[in-house]
Amino acid sequence: MEFFNTFKEYKKKTGSISKLVELAFDNYIKNYAIPNNTVNPHTILQGKFYTFFYDSEIGKKPYINKRPVIFFTGLKTVDKKFTINGIDIMLLSPLDRLNFIERICKIYGNLIEENINFEKRGFSKMQKHLNVESKILENLMTGINYKHAYTFFSFEKIKGIKEMPKEDWKDLVYLNTRSLIGTTVEEIYKKIN
Repeated sequence: MEFFNTFKEYKKKTGSISKLVELAFDNYIKNYAIPNNTVNPHTILQGKFYTFFYDSEIGKKPYINKRPVIFFTGLKTVDKKFTINGIDIMLLSPLDRLNFIERICKIYGNLIEENINFEKRGFSKMQKHLNVESKILENLMTGINYKHAYTFFSFEKIKGIKEMPKEDWKDLVYLNTRSLIGTTVEEIYKKIN
């Protein structure tokens, strides 16, 4: 089933946007806001959503998200230190998030399902990376203002990284991790639209 239809059905069952926001936040606090063990950066895969606590201060941008939820696009090494690259979808409007996740599911759906099946059978090492290099990502994001949300996170400042599995992607559309410092998410939406 396409993500848009899955989300539409979920929204209909829930009854209201405020209830969706509340359920998404409750699920996030219960299942993802608790720090877990340190993760080897080489075990995370492109094309998955991850969340973590980011122990950093405001830098070049007038804000910082202490609990981002990123669509992981790759690793980069700077001075022998890893950075995790990705789109912090908390910085995208709900409509842009919905469109983005829908496109991911349409383009990479079969590969995502294959990876889920490998994981369920205990063959995590056989999972395949999604090709989300810059040119492909640019095409994938056509019509979505995402460049402000594309971020590099220093791995040494990341704590408690955790994958958000596909069954919880519906929560990502209206999730607010309530951890933006320096400005509000509403102000960010206004500036980019």
